[in-house]
Parts: sequence; C-alpha cells; structure tokens
Amino acid sequence: MILVIDLGTTGVRCIAYSDEWHSVASNYLNLKHETPDPGMFVQDLKDILEKTVTVLEATWKQVGAPREAYLAITNQRESLAVWDKRTGEPLAPSLNWQDVRYGRVLDELKADGREAQIHEMTGLRLFPYFTAGKIAWMLDHDPELRKRCESGEVAMGTLDAWLVWSLTGGTDGGRLVTDVTNASRTCLMDLNTLSWSDRLLEWFRVPRAALPDIVPSGSPNAFGAVRHPRLPADMPIVGVIGDQQASLLGQSCVQPGFAKNTYGTASAILINADREIKTACRDLLSTVFYQVEGDRAKFALEGSTGATGGIIDWLRNSLGCSSLEEVNALAAGVPDSEGVYFIPAFSGLYAPYWDVEVRGSIYGLTMHSTKAHIVRAAYESIALQTLDVLNTAKQQAQIDVRMIRVDGGASKNEFLMQLQADILGIPVWQLDEQDITSRGAAYLAGMVLGLLDPQKIESLYQVKKIYEPVWSDERRAALYEGWKEAIAKARHRPE
Repeated sequence: MILVIDLGTTGVRCIAYSDEWHSVASNYLNLKHETPDPGMFVQDLKDILEKTVTVLEATWKQVGAPREAYLAITNQRESLAVWDKRTGEPLAPSLNWQDVRYGRVLDELKADGREAQIHEMTGLRLFPYFTAGKIAWMLDHDPELRKRCESGEVAMGTLDAWLVWSLTGGTDGGRLVTDVTNASRTCLMDLNTLSWSDRLLEWFRVPRAALPDIVPSGSPNAFGAVRHPRLPADMPIVGVIGDQQASLLGQSCVQPGFAKNTYGTASAILINADREIKTACRDLLSTVFYQVEGDRAKFALEGSTGATGGIIDWLRNSLGCSSLEEVNALAAGVPDSEGVYFIPAFSGLYAPYWDVEVRGSIYGLTMHSTKAHIVRAAYESIALQTLDVLNTAKQQAQIDVRMIRVDGGASKNEFLMQLQADILGIPVWQLDEQDITSRGAAYLAGMVLGLLDPQKIESLYQVKKIYEPVWSDERRAALYEGWKEAIAKARHRPE
C-alpha cells in the first residue's frame, strides 16, 4: 500500500493506492488561510501539520493497517515555512506562494543586472512568486530572526521540509531535508549542481545554516520514516515531489515533449524536457521534473499563468452570473468575442511576460458589445495564455508540443476544453481521473520501490475524452494577433 499526502493551498488530502494503482481510500480537510491585505496570503503551519496528521491517520485506519506500507508527499511548492528547531514552534505564519511580498533584494539584484545570471543558474526569474523573495522580505523585517537563522537555531524551507521534519520526529531527530523539485523553486539552488549556491545565498542574504539538505525526490532512505505518536511507526517516506511536477508524472508525461496543463486557481503548464536544462528559454522557467536516487535528474519547462479559476470566479462574482452553467451559456451563446479581449492580470502577468505591474483590463469594447462577449473573451484568455507558453517553448527551446493533457477543476468544462483545442490547434486529452497530483506522487514511490518504470507509467494512462481542433489556421492566427496587441496595450507605460 502506498499512502500519499497531497498538501494543496485550500486543503490537504491523503489517498491510499493499492499495488495495482487503484485508489482505495481517501480523506480530505480544508486548510485555514488569511489575506490581511492585498498581496498577502498566509497560512497557519500548525493547522497544516495537524490536518495532515489527521487525514493520514484516518486513511491508515480506513485501509486496515496494511502489513507493508510506504508514504509519499506532494505539496504546494513556493510557500515558506520558518520554525524553531529546538522547540518545533513555527516562528511566523507560512507565506503562501500567492503572497507577493518581497524584500528589497529583488529590486537591488535587478538594478545590478543579475537577473540573466540568476535565470541561467536557477531557471527562474526575479519574481516574488519564488521562495527566496519571501525569505528576503522576512529577514529584512526581523533582524533578530536573521541572527537566529545564522546561528542554526531556526529552520526555513518549503512546506515539504516542514512536513518531513515534523513527521519524522521533529525536535527528536526529525530529518531536515527538502527534495530537489521543491528546492528548484526557491531561486537558491543551482540547477547544474542540484545544490544550494553560495553565490545565490550571498546575493539573497540567506543563511545556509537555516536551510535543509537537498535530496533526490525519490529515495528509500533520505527522508527517514514516520515517528509520530498518532501515526504508524516506522512507515518509510520514499518520495517527495512538488505538486506540479507530480501532476506531470501523474499524467504519464514521461516522454520528452509531452505536456500537461493543470487548471486550478492559476494554470500550470509543464513540458517534459528529459535530461536537458532549458535555461536558454528565457521567458519560461526551467525546473527539476524529478530525480530517483541513483539516476540523473529529469527536467521540465514551466509556464505558470496568473489566473484561470480566478477568472471564472470573477465572472460569477462581478458580472452577476448566478452559476457556472450561466457563465458557460453566455460564452457559448455568441460565435466569437467580436474583437473584445480580456487581460486577466489580477496580480500581474506571469509567463511568458513576467510583468507584476500590469493590471487587468478589457479591450475592444463597442456599443454592440454585451456581457456575453466579455465572458467569451475571458474564456478565450485562459486558452490564449496557454498558447503563449507553448509558442514560447517552440520559439526559444525548439520544443513542439503536439498534444496536451489536462486536469484540474476547469478541465471538466467541455466548452472551455474545446475552445482550448481550437485556439492551440492541437488535441487536448482529458484524463479519466481528477486526483492526478496524488497519483504522480504514488508513481514516484513506485519507481523507488522497483514496481514501476517510465514505460509502465505511460501504459497506465487512460484517456477519457479527446478534444480535436476545428478552427481554421486563419481564424486562430487572427485571434492571437489581436491578443498580442491587447497585451502590448495593457503593458504600455507612458513615459
């Protein structure tokens, strides 16, 4: 039996998989969060741990305490945890990945012309999304915390490090480690060496003594075993992987060039780049896909968009639509948007623009524009952002994606998925399952245990529906040309 903890932003789930890769038990709890001011998003580390333990305990009991069981963890990636290693007490709320506070160090590094060097080393951009900026903000605002970090009293890292340390004993010998996929999202790890970079730590002013050790995503020994009074003793933790990488694996995208899009609050498009680090692709992110101990790491290209589910929520809340069905009916009720473009930059534009200053806008309104045209334009913006990412991968990394696999809440929306296929001009494959992230973590554990290899993982993929494009190339090109013009207008800043 493989049990998987799937720690998301809004909740934590535990799913148990049999040795035939069937889900046999599941438990879920919502997580607390607070948004005290615009740009702030914090979560309670104690709440995260308590509810993680609760769902794991319930699932373990539900499956009848199997004779042989292993644990894997997948988690939201860039969120920051800071705690006292002597007491186990959190020293601050977790700064969620959506929290865009950052220290002055980001602006200083940009002013010093370091962004290109940092992208070459980390595959990332100087953007508040990543953990280093959150650490910089916290340490800039608390000099005493900085001193304690430097002395080794304090641990800080992504949420996988907090969970592994806490579940394996905490103050009584807990393992202070982070997996390579999560470490690759901090802007502090060198992709070429898969280790913390002394130069990056110096630039971001982050004390090395506070950071966990970096280990492979899949390992029989690196993470230790569960040692918690409410949980089964000595259950080995054999895999830890960031949620979007887990989704790519759960979608069986084990061949180079295979891609997936997870439609959540935002969209996360990942493309399997195999063993190549694609930092020459300057407008997308290079990240570690996964690494099994004893083997070389695999890499991926990533383009995260700022809003997907958030767009649909905005349509329902701000345009007076009573339900998702009404939103869909409006979008489907007109043949096109009649030149209206919706720029969903609620918190800036992410890949491939990386412009945190731009704000949401609507272009092309005329006296004939209706609510239906705005709704359709908003739906088109979801698909057009995905096209931006795939076009960038083709132009800058010479990766031509021929088909994309989809999951997440909005992937159930048949109108949107057909629109996505039409705008991309390639088939969209929908999987017959929604817990793709958990399944990917289970597959990682299966590789560690010798139960799976990439070829077997590919054979486990079961498509539910394929959406084939029906638009002409001319129609697709005209819509995209207008989109680029609208983006340029949204980003324009008068001198």
